[in-house]
Amino acid sequence: TNDTNDTNDTNDTNDTNALMLIRENPAITQQELRERMQVSLTTVKRLMAALQKEGRIKRKGSSRKGTWLVID
Repeated sequence: TNDTNDTNDTNDTNDTNALMLIRENPAITQQELRERMQVSLTTVKRLMAALQKEGRIKRKGSSRKGTWLVID
């Protein structure tokens, strides 16, 4: 059986949106992501941590002045 619940669908959408926004602007901040995606900052932080852990994004440079790199 396929147990896809709404939470997974939302996570997939957030992943896709975040990756698209990062591709558009690699120097985007978590605050900007929060505003553009209409989610909480906590959600953005969790999402970014998960994407990094999965190896889908990587940070280049410092946490303040660095940019995001999307790994395809």
